[in-house]
Amino acid sequence: MTWAITTDHVGDKDGSARLISWTGGATADGAAPAVELPEWADNCVHIIGTIGGATITIEGSNDGTNFLTLNNAQGGALQFTSLAAALKQIVERPRYIRPVITGGTATGIGVYLMMRRANPMRT
Repeated sequence: MTWAITTDHVGDKDGSARLISWTGGATADGAAPAVELPEWADNCVHIIGTIGGATITIEGSNDGTNFLTLNNAQGGALQFTSLAAALKQIVERPRYIRPVITGGTATGIGVYLMMRRANPMRT
């Protein structure tokens, strides 16, 4: 299976909050396509699925080519090896963000990136 991406406006639909969903990921899929949404200030990521010994890493880049592991609010690398505590805030605000699966036998992985604008849109 390959990654599928959807983008949804959430909340009161004024454009101030957005949910990016990467779904259907498996170990063989590796890196998902990156999304370019630098205007969003507050980001948190939620992981679901069968991790099966894999590592799911959230990466960022400012040039779209060279990706680095992002960090969570506790100062650790934004990597998931289990579904325990699989909801984390992202510290950095890079131009591009993507999930990557390595190792193990992960299947049915869903990565949900919730974003909110620093200055809400006015309707």
